[in-house]
Order: sequence, then structure tokens, then C-alpha cells
Amino acid sequence: MTIISLPERHIPASIHHDLDGVHADFYGRAAKLLGKPYKGTPPAEAWAVLERVPHLFRDLEPLSDSQTLWRALQGCGLPQEVLTAMPQPTGLLTTVDADKRGWVARHLSPTAPVTTVANGPAKALYAGPGRVLIDDIQRNIDMWIAAGGIGILHVSAEDTLAQLAALGVRVTLTTAAA
Repeated sequence: MTIISLPERHIPASIHHDLDGVHADFYGRAAKLLGKPYKGTPPAEAWAVLERVPHLFRDLEPLSDSQTLWRALQGCGLPQEVLTAMPQPTGLLTTVDADKRGWVARHLSPTAPVTTVANGPAKALYAGPGRVLIDDIQRNIDMWIAAGGIGILHVSAEDTLAQLAALGVRVTLTTAAA
């Protein structure tokens, strides 16, 4: 057996989950509302439509592997939180903070801590040695790592869990619903 020794800053101490694109299907819902993919749509054009949708973030569907990721980490022994960015609170988006908290309570856990920040780059303010960010946006991961944290670019629950296991995080895969 090979034992890997990691510098202290690379030993996971807490896990911070992005919400949209990791657990909630923002991109799928946005594409339906816009009639085309959100990524590649000019932001002003996209948000002119999205800001008119009541409780947009509260009513997002979970991604198909969201529960796989969440459940697999519940016994890992590390503190976890949802760290999510908010769009500009224009139009009907003034409810976004409460809507995201409600989504987490309904789909992940009613007791999961949720921190909302003004934008993706602001997540890096929470980075530090041993703090792991799971996020689907490379720019956010890069800024998190530059601020001293550990970043995992999320593409699927399976891949993210494999990366966490490689860092020494205890991952428990189950097939039964919790």
C-alpha cells in the first residue's frame, strides 16, 4: 500500500458545495426558458428573461446525480456547506437568497448551512488551507485555488467523489434512498 503524504493545505478540512450546476439544474431550466443554451447567450439577454420568472431558483429540478454526491459525503466527518452565488437582485430575482435556501432545505437537508455570495469570484473569500470547493465553473475553481483552497471542477458525482477519495475524504456510496 502506498501512503500519500499531503502538505497541510491539501488535507481536506471542510467541503463547500456550489449549488447551480452541481446540485440544481439551473442550466437545463435556463435553456428551456431562453429557447437556447444559457452558456453562450449574452448575459444581459439571458437575465432579461430569467429575472421575470417567479422563484426561478426555488423551483429548479435537482441534477440526476445530486443525491449521489450529497449522500456519499454525509459520513465523511468533515463540515459541509452550500456556497452559492447570486445573480443581481433585479426583477423577480429579489427572492433568490430565500429561494436557494429553500431549495437546499427541500432537496439536500433542512439543516445544511447555506452561504450566498454576490458572484462566483466572491466564493474565493471563503477559501483557505484544507477548504474544498466543488464547483462546475473553472474560473471559480482557479480563484479558490489561488486563495489557498482545494478546488474540484465538478463534471459528475462519480468524478467528484473519486477526486475527493483521492484526497483522503471518506466517501460512502449507497444504493438505498436515505
